[in-house]
Amino acid sequence: MRVGYPQAGSESESVEDRMSAELDTSVVETGWLPLMRQWLVDAVEADAPEPNAMTLSTVDDGGRPASRTVLCKGLSEDGVLFFTNYGSDKARHLDAHPYASANFTWLTLARQVIVRGTTERLGAWASSQSRPIDSRADLDEQLREVAARFGVDGEIPVPPNWGGILIRPDSHEPGRRTVVRRPSPAVSRLLADTTPLENRDYRRLWTAGIVTVIGAQLSVVAVPQQVYEITRSSAYVGLTGIFGLVPLVVFGLWGGALADVMDRRRLLMITSIGLGVTSVLFWIQAALNVNNVWLVLGLFSVQQAFFAVNQPTRAAIIPRLIPGRQLPAANSLNMTVVQFGAIAGPLLAGVLIPSAGLQLLYLLDSIFLLATLWAVWKLPAIPPTGTSRRAGLSEVLGGFTYLATQKVLLASFVVDIIAMVFGMSRALFPEIAHESFGDPASGGFALGLLFAAMSVGAVLGGVFSGWLPRVQYQGRAVLVCIALWGLSMVGFGVAVYFASPGSSVILLWVAVAFLAFGGAVDMVSAAFRSTMLQQVATDDMRGRLQGVFIVVVAGGPRIGDVLHGGAAFLFGTGVAAAGGGFLVIVGVVLSALAFPAFVRYKVGRAV
Repeated sequence: MRVGYPQAGSESESVEDRMSAELDTSVVETGWLPLMRQWLVDAVEADAPEPNAMTLSTVDDGGRPASRTVLCKGLSEDGVLFFTNYGSDKARHLDAHPYASANFTWLTLARQVIVRGTTERLGAWASSQSRPIDSRADLDEQLREVAARFGVDGEIPVPPNWGGILIRPDSHEPGRRTVVRRPSPAVSRLLADTTPLENRDYRRLWTAGIVTVIGAQLSVVAVPQQVYEITRSSAYVGLTGIFGLVPLVVFGLWGGALADVMDRRRLLMITSIGLGVTSVLFWIQAALNVNNVWLVLGLFSVQQAFFAVNQPTRAAIIPRLIPGRQLPAANSLNMTVVQFGAIAGPLLAGVLIPSAGLQLLYLLDSIFLLATLWAVWKLPAIPPTGTSRRAGLSEVLGGFTYLATQKVLLASFVVDIIAMVFGMSRALFPEIAHESFGDPASGGFALGLLFAAMSVGAVLGGVFSGWLPRVQYQGRAVLVCIALWGLSMVGFGVAVYFASPGSSVILLWVAVAFLAFGGAVDMVSAAFRSTMLQQVATDDMRGRLQGVFIVVVAGGPRIGDVLHGGAAFLFGTGVAAAGGGFLVIVGVVLSALAFPAFVRYKVGRAV
């Protein structure tokens, strides 16, 4: 018997190549039968289709190989048992050449077992298996004849020429390569599904995103920190929300329409270059110590304009690269890598700001963008589908008209707006780090922790996201996650309210824990909402709806920046954060009442 186990290989390896890697001898010390039985149990627990199916290969009358799929009906020390009609082709082949190979393949577990050996009989009415039947009418006629023979309308007795054939393994070939052990099925169902990474184009984009997001997050920290450094006011930091929101709305909607009428690869390349140029300009103004808050805000607006076109284009590309069934896993992977970079970025920023200043953060952002430019350059052309159109106002309005007919998608946008507008308190982080947790005004360790906390939670949520594809009622899952997000923001605000410099180390970690929990549930909510959009929307509408999605996802927090900045000025940072979380919970309840279709939404009904 030969036992195959997959190994990591090069891009040129086929699935068959990787599946043929042999198991290390230490795995089969107890013999092939316990391993085989355990893997069958694993396949059943993992819901593998037809886990006892095997490909049976024989030699036909002309000496050529012949293969077909049969079901294994027994395993013992004697061998592998299956049943067949002794008048079938495979039985005749084995009579003439009593040697067979059976290949068990469980793709969901990336495992296979090959059994080779001699065969022997253990010893159907209508079917001489493997022999051609001229038509369905002929098969029905044979069935009527057999039913008439037994005088029954229901179950027909097993014919006397039906029996078992045993494959006796005559060789054992334990492998010579070390196995990278895969987790058990229970763990596999919990951990992230990495199947989309088998696609080269998607894998390049995903890998480049790790580096690029770190750079982008350096700027996410640098911009509000520079504004606070210049003005010493959270209200001015809140203005970044307005300066980011306007271009985000305008160019997000227009960019989505562009993604539906232009080659998406070309559009993604143009906007990625624009983001890089903007980062270079940020670096120049910081290096020259211009210290003009309006220049910073203006550059931020330009950056957000490019971002607003870039993101819906990128999201609309994904369904053209991978099959629909892999979209939940791909969305989870995307968000996980984004949040991983979002952890490293703020933490790195917390270290670099005191030692190297803000200019290095902007410079690294522009350098790291080169990874994305490489990944986009390697993409194939992705032209628009359908008839040729222009990205005018009518196309933008057409997206809203279409959205109005999709109540589930509309509800997903509404609940996310509620979550981000009232619950996202990131504009308060510089003041909270300085006033509540004792950071210097120029930023420090607490600032990095606050910015990284939600991303830490999101990464953990992504790593343990294997269960997401099995959730059927995704609308309910989104509502629960957003309610938990609101609850986490209440806890964060309470921790900030009672904190004070010099005696707040414990409360700092409590606040970070609440933010991390909020990041985890927000990642789950975002994965479901992205999947709904990609599966429900048609390809000719995906760009425009992704534009709306980006406006909501990125625009909501910017509105939240403005509201939280004003609320903090009036009531203090702790009250602003906790009060926003409470409003999120109220908004979720009202949304569930206003959109019953969203509560009832089940995957199979809409796709």
